[in-house]
Amino acid sequence: MYIVTVGLIIVWLVIVPMALGYLMSRVFEKKFTDYCCAFGFQYIVGQLVMWGCFQILAVPVILAKGKLSLVMILWGMSIAAIFAITIGLIVRRKLPRILKIEKYKSEIKAKLGLLLAVLAVAVIVGYQCYHYIFCMHLDEDDARFVVNAVDAYERGTLFLTNPANGNYVGTWVGEMVKDVSSPWAIYLAMISKLIGIYPTIFAHTVYPAFLLVMGYVAFYFIGNTMFYGEVTKSWLMVLIAAVVHMSFGTSLYNQSVFTLNRIWQGKATVAGVMIPFLLYLLLQLYYDKQDKGSYVLLFFAGLSMCLMSGMGIFFSGIMIGVYGVWFTLLNKRWKHILYIAIACMPTVVYGLSYVLIK
Repeated sequence: MYIVTVGLIIVWLVIVPMALGYLMSRVFEKKFTDYCCAFGFQYIVGQLVMWGCFQILAVPVILAKGKLSLVMILWGMSIAAIFAITIGLIVRRKLPRILKIEKYKSEIKAKLGLLLAVLAVAVIVGYQCYHYIFCMHLDEDDARFVVNAVDAYERGTLFLTNPANGNYVGTWVGEMVKDVSSPWAIYLAMISKLIGIYPTIFAHTVYPAFLLVMGYVAFYFIGNTMFYGEVTKSWLMVLIAAVVHMSFGTSLYNQSVFTLNRIWQGKATVAGVMIPFLLYLLLQLYYDKQDKGSYVLLFFAGLSMCLMSGMGIFFSGIMIGVYGVWFTLLNKRWKHILYIAIACMPTVVYGLSYVLIK
């Protein structure tokens, strides 16, 4: 049974997102400076597609007071359709099978510096992942977030049970009104069902390690973009971020605490994963103004942040919108306003639902 569970974790948390991201990167004909960028980009983009599709499908089902099983069926069909469409595009356009990697060339001294940076990152991030998996016993806000996931897992209902007393109320009450537009807890319940792990265990031990690594991969992307593909400096960027996260625990509300203490919560995933990755996407557009595929990724990033929390709904639109205005005025690329407007649509749609649903 243990082997089956590990196998399902590998399938749903590694193979499926990697395959989706690989196909998407082929469609967009992305080029990377090193293999860490290539694999990291494919993995995070695959997760964005999974999150974005779930957000589009789950909210209408929740509003219709449907069941978790219906969401799972629709989500599975959408993922299968994306696989079919992207494979069809690749075959039709006859895109090259091998992604172009501009290999990093350096002298022995530089390679030694790279090795030391990688080892330092592996030790610190590995230590943080170890604590999440084996040593964490926090239950920050679990009375709502994880309880909602457990209720969906056991009963199949979506935010229709009062988490304070366990009574079925048949409608959205209290804090759950906000969760209708950002059903992150339901996503946790769905993946828990697919893997066969109770949501509490999945949220506290399995998923945090994956999310934490994704957050640091986003910092690697930022360093890789800012330092024009210099691998050692990119790893040092990750090292600095990891050390900073462990050094600023003086407040309960900064990014470091949310990343290392409660990343399984949607708002913490926004802070620890999505804001760094969204910043990377915006930097990519600045350096490569012709990369229209990044606007598609901005759209999926916006959907993913809407899935995670109300803060993510508005923060994604603010970041993308402010950048869009600045980018357009700076470069006088007026037609890009349309792309930016489309990328902001998740904020508009789910922002309205967040405000209007009672």
